[in-house]
Amino acid sequence: TAFAHTVESVGGSEACSKNIADGHAKIGMMMNTDEGRTKLKSLFPQIPSADWLKERSHQRDFAGEGVAYFPTQGNDPVCEQPACNIAKICAIMTDNTTTACNVKKLAQVSSTQSAMIEAAQRFANASMGDWADYWGYQTCTEFGFYQTCDNGSKCMYTQGLDLLSDQLAFCQTEFDISPETVAQNVNNSNAYYGALHPEATRIMWPNGEVDPWSTLSILKSPGPEMPTLWVTGASHHAWTHAYQANDQQSVKDARLAIRKQVAAWLEEA
Repeated sequence: TAFAHTVESVGGSEACSKNIADGHAKIGMMMNTDEGRTKLKSLFPQIPSADWLKERSHQRDFAGEGVAYFPTQGNDPVCEQPACNIAKICAIMTDNTTTACNVKKLAQVSSTQSAMIEAAQRFANASMGDWADYWGYQTCTEFGFYQTCDNGSKCMYTQGLDLLSDQLAFCQTEFDISPETVAQNVNNSNAYYGALHPEATRIMWPNGEVDPWSTLSILKSPGPEMPTLWVTGASHHAWTHAYQANDQQSVKDARLAIRKQVAAWLEEA
C-alpha cells in the first residue's frame, strides 16, 4: 500500500507516503484521548461522534484502512475528480505552501473526496443488491490474500487496528469457517497451483507496477512456457479495462503483448 504512493511515474513520492503514515500515526494517538477524539470529530465530519471513536472496531472502520480513499490498487492516472488518484492525493499531502499538519492534510483529502465517495457508494448500493460476497468467500476457502496493517510494518494507515484476526473474523461469522480451516485451505491452494513455483505451460503472468498484489505473483519467468510481463505505472489488471484513448502507453503496450502471446499459442494448438 505504501509502496504504490512512492511510484514517481504516477505522481507518488517517498515524502507523500511518509506524510500519510505520519498523519495516521498521529490520528492513532489522538483517538486515545477525549481531547484528540473531539478534535478528530471537528476535522472529519463523517465521524458520528467523538465518543464513537472510543470503540476499537470504530477506530478500525475510521483509520485502520485509511481515513480517506487511497487508490493503491485501482489508481487511475487520468481520472478527473479531485483527489481521485495518487498524483492528486500526493499534491495535497506534500504541499509545502501551507502550514497544515499531516492530520489536517488527510482531512483535506477526505473532504475533497466526499462527493466522489458518496456517488460511488450510491452506485454500489444500487448495483450490488443481494449479491453474495464471492471474493470474500474465496479468501476463506482458497487464497487468503488479506491486507493487514500490523504494528511495526510499512503500512501507512493507523497500525494495529486491522490485523489478520480482524480480516479472518468474517470467515467464521459469515461462513462458519475457522481460522485453522482457512490456513489449511490456503495450503491446499498453494499445493494445487504450485504457489511461487508453478509447473505448467502457456501461462502468462502480467503485473502492474502500482499493484500491491504483484508481491504475491510470479515476477520472474519460471521457464519459456510461462513468460512474465511487467507493466510500468499500471494499477491492478489495468489492461483488462475498457479501452480509452488516454490510457497509459504502458497499458496499451501490455494489451498488445498479451494479444500477441495468446495468438501465438493458439497457432501452436
